[in-house]
Amino acid sequence: MKNGYMILGVLGILLLAIAIALFFAENAFLARSISATGTVVDFHVDNTDEPPSYCPIVEFATQDGRTVRYETEVCTSPRSKNIGDPVEVKYDPQNPKSVQTASLWGEYIWPLVLGLVGLPFFAAGLWGLVSSMSRRPS
Repeated sequence: MKNGYMILGVLGILLLAIAIALFFAENAFLARSISATGTVVDFHVDNTDEPPSYCPIVEFATQDGRTVRYETEVCTSPRSKNIGDPVEVKYDPQNPKSVQTASLWGEYIWPLVLGLVGLPFFAAGLWGLVSSMSRRPS
C-alpha cells in the first residue's frame, strides 16, 4: 500500500506543479493584456451532451480597430448570454487572437481545477508517507 500512497503523492505534486505554472503564465498574460468590450454575435452549439451546451462567439475591436472573433472557453446549458450581450475580454496586443473572457472562471479555471484535484492526491501521499514512517520500529 506504501507504493499506492507514493503514486498518489507524485501525481499530486505533478498536478500542483502544473497548476502553479499555469497560474504564473496566466498572470504574465494578464500583465501584458488589454481589456476590451465585445459583443455576443453567435453561439456554437455542442450537441455531444444532453442537453446541448452553448458556447458564445464574441466579436470585439482591438485598439488599432481590427475586428476579432473568438469562441469563449466557458460553455453553458442553458445559455448564460444572449446575442447582443456585452462581454468583457482581455487580449494580447501582440497577438489579438490570444483572447479570453475577463472573469475568474475565464482567467484562472485551469490552475484552479488542477490545484483542487492535485491537493487531495498530494495530501493522501503525504498522509501515507507520515503514517508509514510512524509505524516503523525504533
